[in-house]
Parts: sequence; structure tokens; C-alpha cells
Amino acid sequence: MANALERRIELRDDADTQVYLVQGLWLQRFQAPVAESVRSVLEGALHMANEGVPLPPLGFVADLGRLLVEPIRSCRAISLPPVPGFDPGIVRLYEDDVLGRLCLDAEFERIQDAVAALQPSDQPRALTFVAAALQRQVGWWGVELNPAIVRRLIEEPPGEVLAKGRESMTRDGWHPELRRWYAQAGPLWRRARRLISPEDLFELEQGTALKDLSFRWALRQVIQAVEALSGRLPHLRPRPLSGRRVVPAAARDEGRYPMGGYASITTRGSIESLVSSQLAYVEPELRPDLFDVKYTRDELLYFARDENQLLRPERTYVIALWPELTAARFKDPELPWQRTILLLASLVVVVRKLSDWLHTDALHFDIRYVDTGHSAALDLEEELLPRLLSQPISRGVVRLDRLPAAELVAHCTSLARTSLCHALMISTEDVQLPLRSAHLSRWRLDGPVPELGFDDGPLRAGAGNTPLDAWAGVVTRLLEHWC
Repeated sequence: MANALERRIELRDDADTQVYLVQGLWLQRFQAPVAESVRSVLEGALHMANEGVPLPPLGFVADLGRLLVEPIRSCRAISLPPVPGFDPGIVRLYEDDVLGRLCLDAEFERIQDAVAALQPSDQPRALTFVAAALQRQVGWWGVELNPAIVRRLIEEPPGEVLAKGRESMTRDGWHPELRRWYAQAGPLWRRARRLISPEDLFELEQGTALKDLSFRWALRQVIQAVEALSGRLPHLRPRPLSGRRVVPAAARDEGRYPMGGYASITTRGSIESLVSSQLAYVEPELRPDLFDVKYTRDELLYFARDENQLLRPERTYVIALWPELTAARFKDPELPWQRTILLLASLVVVVRKLSDWLHTDALHFDIRYVDTGHSAALDLEEELLPRLLSQPISRGVVRLDRLPAAELVAHCTSLARTSLCHALMISTEDVQLPLRSAHLSRWRLDGPVPELGFDDGPLRAGAGNTPLDAWAGVVTRLLEHWC
């Protein structure tokens, strides 16, 4: 049912709504309905209703909640008796197509790991988020109802709530919306290509799914912009510019602890590399002995290693974000997102592409929020970037910090002594710095399309059929200069 989300089903009669709720408790398949679990299922349903998420049958709410909290115990062969009065074929399809796919889906396993890291008090909110994400991706629907009815059921004894459901289905039969939902759930889930979008999965794994809506919306937009820009960039590494020098990485322990294996025997070396058979020349009663003579004449034999230095090129990229970028929080009509959203997406793409293309080099991305004496102007960017670059940050590839504007030149000069250093100034103005040992790049963002220049050269805007293509062109030029 491709247009399931377009359906608007609203239950306005209180008695009819209560029947839909209490009967749904008897359709859960991971465990038989018991009084001890009724309250937790109703609380999860109440949170969904309060958040405006169309409420599916409570049987599915119970199954989904149990999968999120106890995935190992839940994903086992279902051996519950058939649901009385309900088509067993429909129930079987629900178990195979819906629950079976949830148990076997690799992305849903990542969802379970993310929910397991939350506090128990946050799990009802996580259940609501996951249910809404599944609804958007798969296309199943629910009913809109008055949350006060769910609240009243929570206040009743759980045993009486279950008794109402059994009495209702025995006397009047199953609610028509329950039959319709379970009959169409199997085909919908079978046709779905994936259960959750990359944006929803990213929010769950980064712990932002329960944050403020404005922050979550900005994060999702950056992820969407990353996908849009990545598809417009070249897949292969461009040819390096001519005349580019290579700076070996500073090996801190290689001189102290030899690297590599033994490759040959030589007459030069240290005592720990001495061939052990040479000790046969030692004569304790005679001085000087043959060992001393050979040592004096450099005739002792030593093992030689194949290498003793790490010659891995080291590159450092200093990216300075100036506080004037607050003026770039502007949505141009020709762009799908704000300028700052596209800027953050460009930084994420640059880090990913260079890490992929230059994986044999020692890369360091030093992202600095320039402090000019004003208040923390880029507070939103400072909160978003750690989430977007969490993996390279954990590996030590990316560093985020503040830096006074007066110390920026000295900082880049210091880094250029031990690595090939590139410095990128990003602002709404053309920032010029007296850098001699580092390669300077200037990114000006005062319009829908950014302008990029290198060293003392002129600033040039990106070219493309659309403004988004022009953004991709600027990122491509930067990558070609930094490779």
C-alpha cells in the first residue's frame, strides 16, 4: 500500500477507541499478554499519542518495545497459541514479515544497541522515535486518538484492562482497524527497501534523537547535504599538484625501538643486534681476547634490520571558522538548505574524502573556532560538528578547539615545522594572513555560492548548472589543492 501515510484515520468515539486499545494488547506475539506488562505498553502508547505519532495496535507497540529492550530474549521462535477469532494466516504473515525482519535486519540491530545505551527513563521517548522512523520509511499507518483515553486506562488495574479486551473480542469480534492494520502490515514491510533512514539511524547512534527539535532538524539537514554533495564529487583521487613537498611524520619511538625485521648481517650495529655466535670468542681468563680484537677491528657480526625509520608523509589541515559566519545562517531561495548547513556538510565531505584518498598518510584536521574577543558566536556549529565528526575525533584524526585570532599565524607556523600544513580561513570576508611556511586557502561565504582562493590569488566562485553544483565545484577545487 504505497500511499498508506496519506490515510488519516481518526477515532473520535471514546468507547470505540478503548476497544481498539484493549483488544490490541491481545495481539502481541513475543509474549502472552500479562498484567505486569500492560502499564509499560500503555505508557509507551501515551508518549506516542502525546507526540502526535499515529498509534499502531498496542500489540505491535508491545512487540517493538520488547525488541528494543530485550532483543536476545525476544528474537526466538514464537510459540504462542493462535489468536482466537483472528485469521491465523494474517498473524503468521505478521510474525514472518514484520517481526522476522526486525529480528534479522542489520540496521535494526544497530538501533537496539543505541537504545540499550540510554537510561531506562528515556526508553519510552526512544520507542516513540523508532516507531515514527519506521512509519516514515515503511509506510504503515496508525490511528489518531485522544490521549486522555490512554491515560485513563493507565489508571485502571492492569488485570481489568486485559479483561476488557478479552470480553470485547469475545462479544463483538475484533475491531476493524486492527484487522486492516495486520492484513496490510506484511505486504508493506515486505516491499520496504530499508527500515530506517540514514538520518534517523545517525541520530540514534549519536544520542541526539532525544534532543531539542531544532538541533535535530539542523543535524538531519547537514546529513542530507553531505549525501547531496558527496554524489557530485569525483570518486577517484585527483592528480597531486607539481612541486608539492613531502614531510615525513615525526617518529617519536622509532630511534629507540627498532622497527621491521632482520634483513642481513653486517659489521656495524648495536650490542642488542650482535650475532649470538660471536660470544664464543670471549675468554674470561685472557685479556685481550679474540672478542676484544674483533671488536677493535670492527670484525664482529651484527644483524641488520630492513628499516629503522617511519617515512609516512604527514599532513595537517588547519580549518579556521571565524565568528562572522553567523551572518551565513541564511536560507537562499535557490538553495535547499542554509549556507551554514552546506558549509558544515562541506567540511564533513572534505574530511571523509581526504581520509579515503590519503589513507596511507598521517592526516590531522585541526578545526579551530577563531576567538576575536566576542561571545561564543558559533555555538550551534560547536555543538553540531562533534556529532558529525565523532568517528574521526575518536581516532585522533580531528581536533576541535578554540583559538585566539592573534595566535593563529604562530599556530600554523609551528605545525608547518613537522608536517605539510594547509590553512583554510572560512569567513564572510576575505581573510588574509602572513603565512610563509603553510599553504593558505581562503573561503568567503557572503552569497549563495562560496568563493575560494589560494595564497595571494583571486577568489573565484564555483561553477555549475545549479547553486548546489557550484558548491560541489568549490569543494572539488579545495580537494584538488589539498591532495
